[in-house]
Amino acid sequence: AAGFASIGFAAPSLLRGPVRAADGEIAICGTWELTAPGIANTAMLCERGSRLAVETVSKKIGLVATYAGLDSEGDPGKGVRKVSEQISQRNAKFFVGGASSAVALAVSKEVNKANGVYVTTGGADELTGSDCAKSTFRWPVATYGAVEGTVRPLRQLLPQAKRWFTI
Repeated sequence: AAGFASIGFAAPSLLRGPVRAADGEIAICGTWELTAPGIANTAMLCERGSRLAVETVSKKIGLVATYAGLDSEGDPGKGVRKVSEQISQRNAKFFVGGASSAVALAVSKEVNKANGVYVTTGGADELTGSDCAKSTFRWPVATYGAVEGTVRPLRQLLPQAKRWFTI
């Protein structure tokens, strides 16, 4: 969430003109899977962190920003619909979220069409590979980097281990 806030607030061309709502506020939205089975507990913590980051950073730099939490329910279609509504109704251009890779991939495309900025925690390598969009920033390490950075050092540390499994 802090990374999202810094990217969003550091994009001066997006912070001028038509990005602001009629009342001068900048609309920032979190698209989290707040009621999705299996990831709702993590999504709720991400939601809280996102809200706190927007409140803290906007106060610190004197920016009038509002945060709206959107529950994608873990459904890409619902996530896209809710993001699209925020874009058309609130002129929202800044989005964070997508613990579910399926939701993140779909929302990324929608935000990119609106020339917005999307920071995601989605783990799908496609987010920075085949479906990469200029507007999307992926927070976690790609699968190859995660395995390379953890399993290889463990294999060197424990050469007697013959089988390795990752989850």
